[in-house]
Amino acid sequence: MPRQILVVDNDELYVMLVREVFTMKGHSVLSASNGAEALKILESNPVDLIISDVEMPVMDGLEFHSRVRQDTRFQSTPFAFLSGTTRLELLRELRKKKDVVLVNKAEMVDRLLSLFGDIL
Repeated sequence: MPRQILVVDNDELYVMLVREVFTMKGHSVLSASNGAEALKILESNPVDLIISDVEMPVMDGLEFHSRVRQDTRFQSTPFAFLSGTTRLELLRELRKKKDVVLVNKAEMVDRLLSLFGDIL
């Protein structure tokens, strides 16, 4: 069954890579360059999976995740952080979140498919 995926990243290269992977599997992909844009998209678009960068301008991934989880429509939507950060304090903060998956950008395609292949 086709699913709708929201990809949030200010680096268009990663958005294009994720879009390519999931559209090849028959899914549709919406995209935003920061959390504020993504929240506007979520106002009128149900999604089955959210994949977000962490470090972005305007609204970062942590704030975006927090706001998404406050919306009852998306409290149980699978959420993955896609990040290339090497900042230890940020990685610790991300690992504390029990309702997300952390995917390293260097391993993203294989990891995303292995994590979400069963729902997609």
